[in-house]
Amino acid sequence: MILEKSKNHNPNYLATIVQIDNLSKHHNADKLKIARVGGERIIVGNNTKIGDYYVLFPVESVIDEKLLHNTNSYRDTSLNADKEKKGFFEKNGRVKSIKLRGEYSNGYLVPLREFAMVYDLNETLLKQRVGESFDTVNGRVIIKKYVVKKSNPTNTKKIRKIKNCESYILENTVTLHVDTKNYRYNYKTAINPNDIISISYKIHGTSFHISNTKTKKRLNIWQKIAKKLGFNINDTEYRIIYGSRRVIKNDNCKNNNGFYEKDIYKEIADKIGKMVPKGYQIYGEIFGYLPDTNIFIQKPYDYGNKEGEYDYIVYRVKKIDTESGKSIELSTPQIIEFCDYFGFNKPHYFYYGYAKDLYPQIPPNTPDWHDRFLEQLEKDYNEKDCFMCINKVPEEGVVIRKESMFNFEVYKLKSQRFLYAESKALDKGEVKFEN
Repeated sequence: MILEKSKNHNPNYLATIVQIDNLSKHHNADKLKIARVGGERIIVGNNTKIGDYYVLFPVESVIDEKLLHNTNSYRDTSLNADKEKKGFFEKNGRVKSIKLRGEYSNGYLVPLREFAMVYDLNETLLKQRVGESFDTVNGRVIIKKYVVKKSNPTNTKKIRKIKNCESYILENTVTLHVDTKNYRYNYKTAINPNDIISISYKIHGTSFHISNTKTKKRLNIWQKIAKKLGFNINDTEYRIIYGSRRVIKNDNCKNNNGFYEKDIYKEIADKIGKMVPKGYQIYGEIFGYLPDTNIFIQKPYDYGNKEGEYDYIVYRVKKIDTESGKSIELSTPQIIEFCDYFGFNKPHYFYYGYAKDLYPQIPPNTPDWHDRFLEQLEKDYNEKDCFMCINKVPEEGVVIRKESMFNFEVYKLKSQRFLYAESKALDKGEVKFEN
């Protein structure tokens, strides 16, 4: 029995073996309960009991068709093993955020016994692996992130065949964004009372990165000959490298064409790239509208911008040693000072300090410190309207950063209202402006 994480797994879209230890009544439905699992609230039936074992699938994940077929979970009965039984999953197998009689539910639970039967696994051994997360069972991928298929892009220009920019980027000098982990699924271990943390407002936009880094220099024929003859030729130079969450977007890089006609990443690089000092890489978020259009970067979040306008923040900065490839992460106070000095926009910060000092009313040595800490965070920072937006929309949530000089460890805590609204947007096939 092999449960594992595939090479390209997303940490926020994994199945997890769980045991129910927290149940409460549904205030508006006698036949339903609310289970608190992995920090999430999930609506379950009255037959669910404390101590029961399940496999948890997070919101906006896609569940393996084999599992849904054999558990008769599809709405279309022709897709189920038993054609007389009907579930509520659409053909795409997507787990949605739902609201049932006033209560949100974010996740889906499959009884461990059913899961074991479908994949021919030993249920007793599975019970010994509570808390383990995976996306692959015996080599079969059983969960992945839900992605809306893009329609034909508005960018109809012919894509040029151009050289891969990686040919001049030095190894370990440019790194792309990391996936921000869901705090609710990690709250028992992510933050401890003596950790120094920062809490900032989460912006619903598109990610960018800009670095002023040493790269290979293009040599002319005479310089190449001189170098071969042993002369000391300077073969490196600093360049501005920029891109989105997953892609380097410089003009001479392949795969730099975006979904829209407007290249927001080049716009931001041209606007602020020259301010990035040598040897530094900044990471940030762009939000509002695509330049000179009425197209939202993330609909309908304007963050105070008028049509055709956008803004940005820089939330991460690191100093890279181009010789060794090692880097140092700037702390939150250093990021604030860095942004103020070089003229970058910074996030809205709510807190910086020891986690235990944020809520001194919660004794740091109490066994339920993590549960109470999460509960208080949700109470203080979730479920409000976005205070920055002109449109009335739910705030996305907050980002919790655990301070470290050498590692970037950060978690997101999204509001239930936002997750529900996001699911509704995905129902309409709205594509996130992110790549």
